[in-house]
Amino acid sequence: MLTLYHLTISHFSEKARWALDYKNLEYRSRVLTPGLHILTTRRVAGSSTVPVLVDDDTDTVLSESTDILHYLDRIRPDPPLFPVDAELATAVVEVEDLIDVGWGADASSFAYCHLVQSPRDLRRRWSVGLNVLQRGLLFASMPLITPALRRRRRLSPEAAPEYRAAAMRTFDDVEGRLVANGGEYLVGDGFTAADLTGAALLGPFVRAPGSPWAQDEAGQSPPELLAFREELKARPLGQWVLSMWERYRR
Repeated sequence: MLTLYHLTISHFSEKARWALDYKNLEYRSRVLTPGLHILTTRRVAGSSTVPVLVDDDTDTVLSESTDILHYLDRIRPDPPLFPVDAELATAVVEVEDLIDVGWGADASSFAYCHLVQSPRDLRRRWSVGLNVLQRGLLFASMPLITPALRRRRRLSPEAAPEYRAAAMRTFDDVEGRLVANGGEYLVGDGFTAADLTGAALLGPFVRAPGSPWAQDEAGQSPPELLAFREELKARPLGQWVLSMWERYRR
């Protein structure tokens, strides 16, 4: 049996959830409490990050989203996320890694630079998908979690432009690849791990319908994030993300 330990609001967790659902695999969902999740992930995987996938049938524990996608392709080859063709597979891995490293961390840090300025707003967002007990634990731990998050990830309004610029360099790169490939898929002529990764990790920033972030109301977001969202949605890559959610996720 597969068990996924994840955070509802984590875009890397969404990457794993999407892959499991895309392959129609049955799994147990273990939603963790943001900030306190490391108590579980360290015990289960020796890691401080999510997602974590555990396969009891093979005694396999995976704590990186990309490793999870590769593993799922091995145990459920159809539909594939990585092409059989070696050249295409290499291109998929390259684009997936570009999005993971170049967009995933930088865009998230840009958003959190603004979100940590309002612990109440941050707690509201983190509460999505939590039960009553988890919400109570989150409320009690926020005074400790928020300062630690600021220090660990170097989050401040002054650092935000640097993170934003780095994220947009990746965005421009990926968008250029999309356009050069015809505008439908990032690599080749079918849905791959590259497309899943791009749509999952960009989903929060365009508030993709049907996503965990869709309930975020305009008036509840910092103005810097609202402007960022509208800029992305006006671009070809932003519209492509919305189409991927419509076609392959909803």
